[in-house]
Amino acid sequence: MKCKLYINKIVGKTFTKKSSYIRNNINIQFQKDLAKSYGLVMEEKLLEEGRNLSFSYMCSQVIDPIKDLVEDIDLLVIAHCTPNIDPAVSTVNNLIEKYSLKAKGFAISDIGIIAPFIAIKSINDSFISGKSKKALLLIVDQSTLPYKVSGLKQIVDSSIACILESDSKPGSLGLKSWSNGDLSQKANELIKHTEKRSLILRSSIKLNHFRLSNENWDSIASSSSGYLCTELFFELSKYIEKNRISSEIILIDGEEKDNLYKMSFIQVGE
Repeated sequence: MKCKLYINKIVGKTFTKKSSYIRNNINIQFQKDLAKSYGLVMEEKLLEEGRNLSFSYMCSQVIDPIKDLVEDIDLLVIAHCTPNIDPAVSTVNNLIEKYSLKAKGFAISDIGIIAPFIAIKSINDSFISGKSKKALLLIVDQSTLPYKVSGLKQIVDSSIACILESDSKPGSLGLKSWSNGDLSQKANELIKHTEKRSLILRSSIKLNHFRLSNENWDSIASSSSGYLCTELFFELSKYIEKNRISSEIILIDGEEKDNLYKMSFIQVGE
């Protein structure tokens, strides 16, 4: 896979506040019909008890601190696992209008926790084709759903904003490789290099899938539970803040060890 993507900025935020629930009969009916189509039962009580934070609000909280970097983007992509609190609202269009962006946009969802990986690949493909040069990737998780889901209360309401460009800048993280499949069968590819590297795994992925030892790595960061799509990118942003990156950084995510997704980044020289 050809790579022409550079991360030039990452901003993340978690949310603990609760927004007041405002009842809307049209929205209630929409939620009931949507839940029914998935064989679920809508319970308004869950909306009353939830944080009720919309994607538009959560995304705006990470866009505003870097607004000057967003003004000239030509592509906006949102990746998420859980649906927006108001599924009738197009967050992409809402944000493009709010910030007067001259950008195209789309959302990636309904594919679980690997949505950010697919988003990165899609943006990289757009850069290579010349259709885009600068993108804003928004990754968002929210815990207020109108139907019962196991583990819902453990979800951390959070959002990430990444500025991605086709041209590098000093200190940028450049995408080196992207792949998916049975990575446990490719363990030798992960450990054959002699230089030190860093690994960020989803907390649910067992290290023994890869037969790795700490001696092979600068660090093996197992990320915190409670996050969905935003998990690895929060760990990546924290790692960047704490370390001067001198090695390759590998991110691995997925539901099963035989269908994992891998991205690796290297830092562009100062």
